[in-house]
Amino acid sequence: MEPKGVVVLVHGFESSARTWDPLKSLLEADEEVTARYDIECFEYPTSLVRWIPWRSIPTLRSIGQTLESFLETSGIQAYDHIVLIGHSLGGLVIETFLTQKVVDRHGSSLAKIRQVVTIATPHLGSGTLSVVRDLVSRFSRSPQEVALRAFSEDIGDM
Repeated sequence: MEPKGVVVLVHGFESSARTWDPLKSLLEADEEVTARYDIECFEYPTSLVRWIPWRSIPTLRSIGQTLESFLETSGIQAYDHIVLIGHSLGGLVIETFLTQKVVDRHGSSLAKIRQVVTIATPHLGSGTLSVVRDLVSRFSRSPQEVALRAFSEDIGDM
């Protein structure tokens, strides 16, 4: 039997790691899955509105760097088989992390990442609720909301 791998779940915009609780429970109840994988969640702060004026909303790039730190410091690098699964903005977080590693010429450090799955990730930006998001963001500019826009500079850079 090959060594156990790990699945890392990355939530989306205006969400939290708790979003994954139902799926995580199902996966952890399946003996075939748990024999092959541990399940972990990566959580980052996300918000459309900055409720506390002195607290900033992290950019997509800074969340990608936080994902890198999480993978390095949480023991996940001890696994030889890593699967990253991202929902919506979570998929963009994963892409940002991967892109930055390649741009920084550290692509070889990604060898343990065997699979990336994105679910409903707006790879070209999202028009969903864009009018509402635009109205709300006029009061408190969220770099995460800006990154979700169609033709956003962040997505273009990736």
